[in-house]
Amino acid sequence: MDLEQKKAARYKLLHRLYQLSDGDENDIEPAFDIGKEHGWTKEETYKIVQYLDGEGLLKEWTLNAGIGITHEGVVQIEKALSDPTSATQYFPPAANIILIGQAINSPIQQASPGSTQTTSVITNDVAMIKDFTSALVAVIDQLGLSDAMNTDLRAEINTTDSQLNSSKPKKSIIKTSLTSILDILRSAAANVTASMFIEKTSDVLAQL
Repeated sequence: MDLEQKKAARYKLLHRLYQLSDGDENDIEPAFDIGKEHGWTKEETYKIVQYLDGEGLLKEWTLNAGIGITHEGVVQIEKALSDPTSATQYFPPAANIILIGQAINSPIQQASPGSTQTTSVITNDVAMIKDFTSALVAVIDQLGLSDAMNTDLRAEINTTDSQLNSSKPKKSIIKTSLTSILDILRSAAANVTASMFIEKTSDVLAQL
């Protein structure tokens, strides 16, 4: 990882820990499971944990990398989310940190008449989309949407999140909601933040 990738990875891990713990400093979560969600090796994950621990943003409680967020970690994540278009002391702008990784489980068929294929939302997809919807919710009031469009956007985000929290997320429903989100954002394309998220929504859809 280069420096910017390291900063983004640190944010992703701490933000996921914040989500899982709901900001509870007494909650302990397995760091390697968080790393696996993002496609990191144990070595990569532990380096991120070591940095965040050294900065006092999380604390490693167990020998197998059970980690808990600290008060300062909560402060830094909430600061990043409250102004997602600005960098913080530790992280790049939160709105820029959307997990767009490899196109894992992306089926491509050529010259296959009569063939069929099915796909499901996998762990990497879920983490990617959750990062995206969290960042979008954080800036929703900055998009310059009408009240009706704002309501519609929140409804589509809620539909997406409901599917992500399901034991068997339906990719077709998620793609439909993301497509609706893209259409809503395009209605506010003159807005700088909306314009940025138009590109990000397209990137997420391209991974599904």
